[in-house]
Amino acid sequence: MFRLLFLSVLFVISCSNNKMVHENTVSKDSMVQIIVDMHLADAMLISPLVQQKPFKINSEKFYSAILEKHKISKKSFEENLNYFSSDTAQFKIIYKDVIKRLTILQGDLMNNDSLAKIRK
Repeated sequence: MFRLLFLSVLFVISCSNNKMVHENTVSKDSMVQIIVDMHLADAMLISPLVQQKPFKINSEKFYSAILEKHKISKKSFEENLNYFSSDTAQFKIIYKDVIKRLTILQGDLMNNDSLAKIRK
């Protein structure tokens, strides 16, 4: 009985520690922007134009530059990703914002391409 109680308490404590806000937690909006930038980087790295380049782009340096832009270390980013993803409902909200921002960027890009074609 004591062992079961001890394991239950240990489980509750370990779960609650994952959800605690640590001192390096970024805001949800910052996390959204970092993830948006990461997805844009992914898109650039798989672009046929980049793939055809005679030199290899170092993706690790590419991602490091994004983290540096947002003034966050790789370790802190990973901790924040784990923190936000530990709450599925919260992470769904974050990803809805990511998709919304990427959709807006895509629409802006398509509008600019359309305007460029019209002007020619």
